[in-house]
Amino acid sequence: MSWEGRYFGPEAALAAARAKARAYKHNGRNVAAAMEIASPYYSAAGRIWADIGNGKRSRLAYLRVAWYLWRAVQAANYIHVREMQLGISPAQWSTLVPILRTRFIGRLKEPGEVENLARRATTGYYFDRPLPQVAPGPCHPHDAALLWAEAMKAWIAKSEEKAVGARKKVVLLLAAYQDGQMEPGQVARLYRDIVAYDLDHGRHEIVEQDLPTIWLRIKAGGEDQVEKFKALLRRYGVPIPRDVLNSL
Repeated sequence: MSWEGRYFGPEAALAAARAKARAYKHNGRNVAAAMEIASPYYSAAGRIWADIGNGKRSRLAYLRVAWYLWRAVQAANYIHVREMQLGISPAQWSTLVPILRTRFIGRLKEPGEVENLARRATTGYYFDRPLPQVAPGPCHPHDAALLWAEAMKAWIAKSEEKAVGARKKVVLLLAAYQDGQMEPGQVARLYRDIVAYDLDHGRHEIVEQDLPTIWLRIKAGGEDQVEKFKALLRRYGVPIPRDVLNSL
């Protein structure tokens, strides 16, 4: 439901997440309950942010962004504290890392921690530092790509070389697995991360040249990804082609 942009209402993503969380809590499974809350609330905050950027909501909606984001980070921090000794699976880390990196209130502060997570999840290699832990098990290609995308974003302000290296890994994973082995919504999200990185580095012309191809991937990811991508382009002043707008 979240890929479709259906967050709000009695049968939408947030209501379903709350119902599942209540059921887990009733059975004493508090970590599972927090996991149900973290991702939908974080994604809903991002959608409201995008709607503000796209002129569909007033700036008063930032209050809702703050509330949903706080709920998501609170849940992710709880999981991080409770599960670290047992280890968190690559799939769980790919969900939690973006939330845990939330400025000021998230628990993951250092880019090196994020890169270590990506390496551990995708290669099985364990570093000398005891934390953070990754539970043994297979890592799906989209989880690997999402973790490396977070490493890319984490390094931007501190090491351009490391950020570029992480970006290359995301691109290689997309090239190898985007057709058939990744969900369209995950593919769209990864393209959005790459475009954001490129726009942040002034590569507007390259992005505009590639937009027709990129839009096909974004549209395949569903309404939620389309709205978030439109907001990203507007934030950087990149015009959205008329034929693209007409096709949405």
